[in-house]
Amino acid sequence: ELAQLMRKNIGEEPKHIFFGANTPPHYRKDDLPCYTWDDTRFINRVQEYGGMPEEIMKEKEILDLFLPIMRADFKIESEYTYDSTMEPLNCDFSILYSEVDNKENTMTEWKEYTNGTCDFYVFDGNHFFINDSFARVADIIHNQLLSEKDGLVPIGEM
Repeated sequence: ELAQLMRKNIGEEPKHIFFGANTPPHYRKDDLPCYTWDDTRFINRVQEYGGMPEEIMKEKEILDLFLPIMRADFKIESEYTYDSTMEPLNCDFSILYSEVDNKENTMTEWKEYTNGTCDFYVFDGNHFFINDSFARVADIIHNQLLSEKDGLVPIGEM
């Protein structure tokens, strides 16, 4: 949506977009709107994704801080309406996800949203694969940006 607004309002698009752990926009999630559920049920749902550290669960003050943020994420996804009239973007995509995120084999459909290249990176683990694969994710992003722009300094030379 941001890239579409850029194209519409300033006539420019990003060179590259990285998408993480989400299906293409035209897919709807059946289990939403869980953001409206009571705290216990909502927390159980978030834990199914594997992203709720035990430390947060034990500290009510921290949990109270993060619950509204997590609910807002689920609300945005639940209320999003895909505009099928949008033209594909003219930039490259990198799609990063775990097999858990691709249960319905939908990730390859991201290709429909770009006239550029669309690379796919599958990770072990759950929806929050970045927690265990941070270095690999950073390498993918860095290498992609390095290949697209002269003058970036390789990580090892920083």
